[in-house]
Amino acid sequence: MNDRLAEAERLLRIARRNYRSFLQLKLGGEEYATDAKLMAQQSVEKCLKAVLVANGMKAPHIHSLIDLATEVERGGIELPFRGETLDLLTPYAVVMRYEDEEILTLDYSEATKLVEGVFVWASKEIEERPL
Repeated sequence: MNDRLAEAERLLRIARRNYRSFLQLKLGGEEYATDAKLMAQQSVEKCLKAVLVANGMKAPHIHSLIDLATEVERGGIELPFRGETLDLLTPYAVVMRYEDEEILTLDYSEATKLVEGVFVWASKEIEERPL
C-alpha cells in the first residue's frame, strides 16, 4: 500500500471514530446536541480530507466544509451533497465550540443523514482508488 492510501485510510478511521462519538452523544439528547454535531462535523471533515489525499491532492488544515468540498470538486470528484449543505455543520467546529447555547443550523436527523452519507461515500471513493 502506498503512503497516500495509508494516510487516506488513517483519516477515514478517525472519521469513523468521530462518527461513533456523534452517535453516542446523540443518545444524550439535546443537552449534548452541540458536542454531538461537532463530532459530526469532524467526521465529515476527515472524510473530505481522506478523499482529497486518496486522490493525490493536498488536504488543507481548515475546518470549513464548504472550502473542503470545493477542493474535492476541483479534483473532478462528485460529492454526495452540495457544499452549502455540508457547510451547515461548519459552525459546530468553529463558533459553537465556545458557546454555551446552540444556534440551530440543523437538527439531529439532518446531521445524521449528512454524516452517514458522507462516510459511506468516502469509504467507497477510497476503496475504488487504484493502488
